[in-house]
Amino acid sequence: MDCTATDGVVDNRLFSTKKISVLLDDNTYLLWRQQVLLALKEHKLQGFLDSQQSSCSVYF
Repeated sequence: MDCTATDGVVDNRLFSTKKISVLLDDNTYLLWRQQVLLALKEHKLQGFLDSQQSSCSVYF
């Protein structure tokens, strides 16, 4: 994958439209995890968590 200056740039308005309504603690982990994974999948970011996509070194 070629890295460009716009790779990985996400408009913040996308993330502000859906809030994760569950606070993370010992009792709510599974529900919190489900909401976080759903948000990541909606924005096609889950590949960065499971190493299916590599991040560009330009951002590090």
